Amino acid sequence: MELEERRPALEAKLEQLLGRLSSIKQELFPQAATKAPSGVKGAPRPVVPEGRVAGGHLKEAAKGSGKKGKVIGGRSKRGQLTAAILDALTAAGKSGARIGDLAERFGVKATNLFVWFATTGRKNKAIRKIAPGHYRITN
Repeated sequence: MELEERRPALEAKLEQLLGRLSSIKQELFPQAATKAPSGVKGAPRPVVPEGRVAGGHLKEAAKGSGKKGKVIGGRSKRGQLTAAILDALTAAGKSGARIGDLAERFGVKATNLFVWFATTGRKNKAIRKIAPGHYRITN
């Protein structure tokens, strides 16, 4: 009961303290007081220097050069990699294809192809692993 009686007075005091806190923040940081916190929806994104990604690392094209960084590659349409891999395995015939060769041909990281064969490729019964990093398609 006693807490319920004290609640309005405590809330009023809290509002007063929050007002003082915001005025002190405005005095110390005049620009920061107008911006929303970074986690809030609609908040401005942090400024990233040219040639860098948000994590602070240099973009691939900007490493070691004075040129602007640019996105390398980009996203493919859904299923495009699958179609390309199946076409390459079909064209390779019985000898099959190595992941390193496919990575060079498609311009993707070999790691991504290893993951593709371990997940998506596993679902396709026609794809057979004939050696580490070496696959072929059976008809």
